[in-house]
Amino acid sequence: MEQTKSPIWGNRKINKKRLFMLIGAVVCFIAGLIYSGHLLFHAKPFEEEPVFELGDSLTDDPSNFINVGFIADKIINPDMSEVDVSSPGNYHVGIRYFGRDLSTDIRIEDTVTPEFLYKEGPLYFLTDTDIRPADLISAVKDADKDVTLRFDGNLINVESLHYDVPGNHAVWIVANDSSGNSARALIDFIVDAPPQIDVHDDFYIATGSEENLLDYATAFDETDGDLTGNITLISEECDYSEETDFTVTFSVTDSCEFNTSKEVTIHVMDAEKIQALIGRGTISRKNATIIGAINVYDTGLISNQNFENTLIDLMPAIVHIEVPESAGTYKTGSGFIAEITEDYIYIITNRHVIGQAKDCEVYFYTGDCYSGKLVGCADDYDVAVIKIPFALLPPGFDDIISTVHIDMTYWEKLDDKDNISLGLENLDTDGTIVHYTYGQLVNLHGNFEYFEPHEQTEMSLRLRPGDSGSAVFDARGRLICMAFGYSISPERDWGVPLDEIVGAYEAITGHVLYTY
Repeated sequence: MEQTKSPIWGNRKINKKRLFMLIGAVVCFIAGLIYSGHLLFHAKPFEEEPVFELGDSLTDDPSNFINVGFIADKIINPDMSEVDVSSPGNYHVGIRYFGRDLSTDIRIEDTVTPEFLYKEGPLYFLTDTDIRPADLISAVKDADKDVTLRFDGNLINVESLHYDVPGNHAVWIVANDSSGNSARALIDFIVDAPPQIDVHDDFYIATGSEENLLDYATAFDETDGDLTGNITLISEECDYSEETDFTVTFSVTDSCEFNTSKEVTIHVMDAEKIQALIGRGTISRKNATIIGAINVYDTGLISNQNFENTLIDLMPAIVHIEVPESAGTYKTGSGFIAEITEDYIYIITNRHVIGQAKDCEVYFYTGDCYSGKLVGCADDYDVAVIKIPFALLPPGFDDIISTVHIDMTYWEKLDDKDNISLGLENLDTDGTIVHYTYGQLVNLHGNFEYFEPHEQTEMSLRLRPGDSGSAVFDARGRLICMAFGYSISPERDWGVPLDEIVGAYEAITGHVLYTY
């Protein structure tokens, strides 16, 4: 029987190409294992402490803190809970990896100087306000949030600047961060006062008036000067056709863009009602703008009853008169303003003061002197009227003078038994009160038999030379009479009664004085 032989593998022929491929694969596998192990387990701290610039991006990437392989980079999760990336300093980063403690310390440093971000100039600040270093710049750019600003130089200890008057200024400011980096800058700026609007808080306007309210307001700025032409009026209505109240706003802006606004109340009323407020002393040109009243210049009823204060309040209505005579001499007297029109100031005095003269010198309480002309004299009473044209007076002079207050209703109710106090003042050429005297009403309609056979007002003022033509008032500033003479034995003082003064004025001028 024939035997079959089994194959002997050891005698087979080896394929070298396959053998090399197999060996290569094994080597690559082993190398991959070794490299993977290196990547997995080869992680160690840097030889030097990691240092980072404040403001640079700092993430929890482990390669920021240790030498680490690719695989470990994906596995390690550093603990940065103790790190404050917004502040310079030394911090601890916790790192645990396969039971190994790879924790490390890092340092965050700030080596960059703060950078000023400037405002677009020029810079303007109001007077009487505090100016701090931060007000002079837009911001400071720095990674460190703890940056301080201060003034430098002689102002090193000053926290804020304060200027009372406008002007140009330049100061140094310094920015310091917590790491000691600093920057300096010289800043120019301008200090200016806000513009001022001069206008009354209240307007009293007669119904039917047609007025431009801007004509009654002025504006001034210490830097720009007169800004009256820049005033604007903000109003929903300006209707003067019927009695009503409304508000308007005056506004003005200067070249520094500083704005001032003022709200004003407009009272539209009948002219007689406005005049009644003037007469009671409730309103006057000093505290309100009055348009369309019958006599806006009326002194009005004076609130105080102290004669010394009353006489001071009445000075704008009183004048001193000098009448030239021969050989360079002159006689003196007094007078008072009865009416102010667009063209003239009308003054009442005694007929015997002006005499036969056609011209005289009139001195006001301001000390100003202007020439007056005789309008005429009364036939019966010692009354004369002179006038001064406004053409001789400086602009605005009518704003500082007044007419006397004539309350006929009050005067007509007076009785000889009324024990009212009277007073007068006599001004000198410089406008000061050279003489004043007080007394009592004795007889409203007395008989002065020594001069002019008419009823006169008797009083106990103790008149003296120079008092002729003086207005005699009560303590509230109401005109009672006009002094014209006195007798020594018996000692009596006399004045022209108020009703006769009013009548004589109308006869001489043709004007009817407004009386209450």
